[in-house]
Amino acid sequence: MNTTIVICSKDRKEELRRCLQNCLLQAYSPQILVVDDGSSDGTAEMVRDEFPMVQIHQMAENVGLIKARNFAANLVKTKFICSIDDDAFFSHPDIVFETEKRFGQADIAAIAIPVVQVHEGQRLHQSATPNSRSFTRQFIGTAHMVDVSIFKEVGGYAPYLFRQEEELDFAIRLFRSGYKIRMSWGAPIIHEESRHRNESSIRYYEARNHMLIILRYTPLLWIPLHAIGNAVNLFRNSPLEFVAILKGYLNGIWSFWQKSIPREPLSWKEFWAFRALGKNLLSRKA
Repeated sequence: MNTTIVICSKDRKEELRRCLQNCLLQAYSPQILVVDDGSSDGTAEMVRDEFPMVQIHQMAENVGLIKARNFAANLVKTKFICSIDDDAFFSHPDIVFETEKRFGQADIAAIAIPVVQVHEGQRLHQSATPNSRSFTRQFIGTAHMVDVSIFKEVGGYAPYLFRQEEELDFAIRLFRSGYKIRMSWGAPIIHEESRHRNESSIRYYEARNHMLIILRYTPLLWIPLHAIGNAVNLFRNSPLEFVAILKGYLNGIWSFWQKSIPREPLSWKEFWAFRALGKNLLSRKA
């Protein structure tokens, strides 16, 4: 095995315990790294006491999921990282081993692992036909494996996003650099929604970061339609979080100029080619 399972966690000690118990069942004993992002519930102590075989790094303060994941990439010594959330688990002991074998060519930067999002109604996402060469636009953060050297080459995740949608920003930069994200197949990762999730905060950052990404990468003439279409999707999927989404969109516009984020628009050809890869993101019943 040349993979480290990485879990970034904050104040989810019970969920993390279950996740680690499950990770230890993976075949061929991949290394496991936990980054404790400023927890106050005894997370780091629990890992040290109950899982001495697991590497733990405790951040002095909460830096956000994105910086925590970037930090983890600098700690691992293996070629690949398999990232999983603390409220997720592997449904089969061979998932990490089988996923590592899916790379196979130099321009594959990441593998999108099949995942069931329980809170979305048992839908199976990013699953390809066995032995296919299916590529996709992006991956879901809780179910992917990435080549560490390529991750660092393109700059890792964008820290200005703080949390949410870092995978999309990263995928755009991979695409521009000529790298691909391959879809895997077989047993999925099961992602269960933690009871500690703050839905308003999640929707706020989703909206904010979608706007930042649109302003950074979308061709100028397409920005209004892209922004409106994205807003409609966000409101449709989370109508009860209308205020959080609206605040996020407005903050995204303000933050883009306040932080002086550079415009790096895709060409029209790149823009449509990248969007076309999204057709493989369609899910089906698990």
